[in-house]
Amino acid sequence: MARFLLATVVILGCVANLEASFNCIGTNGDATGFPKEVCYTEKCTKAIKDHIKFEFEAAFLYMHMGAYFAQDTVARPGMTKFMLESASEERSHAILMLDYLNKRGVAISQDLQFNFSEADVRSDEAIVKKKR
Repeated sequence: MARFLLATVVILGCVANLEASFNCIGTNGDATGFPKEVCYTEKCTKAIKDHIKFEFEAAFLYMHMGAYFAQDTVARPGMTKFMLESASEERSHAILMLDYLNKRGVAISQDLQFNFSEADVRSDEAIVKKKR
């Protein structure tokens, strides 16, 4: 919930910046019906894309921890449920922001690439084991 509020503050902060140069195009949409990029600021678009990446990374981490707690050797069903619900919540935040960018006509291309290595997963496992 706190991350969602942070995202809202970031978006509102970007919108409140009156000196921003808006890249406004006179028309909205083309023959295919897909909107063109209409009145957006590059700074806000980048901040939203960065936050989308952060939300998906958090969702992946929650899914990983949920899978860890679901193992027979760990057997923490309450933690599993909490982690998987949290993963769904983080994904829903990212999807809402993606929908917003799509409605604005902002192109989503190779901006959202994720690099998860085996070392990342092992360090997460070490953190979880240390807290037990």
